Amino acid sequence: MRWDDDYLYIGAYLEETQVWANMTKHDTVIFYDNDYEVFISPDGSNHYYKEYEMNARATWWDLSLNKPYSNGGYENSSRVFGNKGWDDPGLVTAAQVHGCTLNDPSSGPCQGWSVEIKFPLKTISLNNTNTLPIQHTSYWRINFSRVEYKVNVIDNNYVKDSHPCENWLWSPLGTVDVHQPERWGYIQFSTETINSTSKIEDPDWKIRSVAMQLYYAEHRYYSEHNHTYTTNVSDLHSYIPLGEEILSCSELPVVTLQEPGKFVVSVGDLKTKRTASVTEDRYLLVR
Repeated sequence: MRWDDDYLYIGAYLEETQVWANMTKHDTVIFYDNDYEVFISPDGSNHYYKEYEMNARATWWDLSLNKPYSNGGYENSSRVFGNKGWDDPGLVTAAQVHGCTLNDPSSGPCQGWSVEIKFPLKTISLNNTNTLPIQHTSYWRINFSRVEYKVNVIDNNYVKDSHPCENWLWSPLGTVDVHQPERWGYIQFSTETINSTSKIEDPDWKIRSVAMQLYYAEHRYYSEHNHTYTTNVSDLHSYIPLGEEILSCSELPVVTLQEPGKFVVSVGDLKTKRTASVTEDRYLLVR
């Protein structure tokens, strides 16, 4: 990963002995092929994040999601809305096959394939908060995924077998659902020397983490209590995935119910005077 004032550059090499790709049309479902995927959440709010998928032909699908699918989100792209859908103007992609010919089993075994992507910072950053300009010490949430199918060679063609695809992640989530931006890794923007050992930390990591743990707890509580949420934090202790001990990382959280089926969890930090809040549909903000 590299960056300048206008672009984020990402390159990846995927080791693979069988390189194939069938999708040729922009904004089709690329993960029906083996693909490489990038997920970017510039403001870390879990909403209005971007997803990019591309295959070994450099055919790509770019989409924006208003929120995760599990929270009722939807895909905004030209695949869904035609010319009114979201597209990333200025995005540039390239792919190269190494050691063989694409879609030709007789030319292998392959070494793999590589991708390069040039993301315009301005369009990636379109969301509800101001994440530009990027500067030294800026950070985003990001993840990389690889979808891989097992194939058989039939009449010198690659044919998928009956097994479902495998999903490989740069920052593992512990679940198949990659649409959980709060679990992604970080990209840290730095002007220091390449491979510098200096570290840029998220000062809001603790309160973000506590807020999300209570988000998970509220949804677990909801499923077991007649589809109702609670404002009593102690009711949630046994539902917190990491245990109630995590509450010691912040001020005592506050839960409010705005209307039936909606909640807001607020978690404060006395040192930084900042507060993280998360709603029932995963919208996470720090002020």
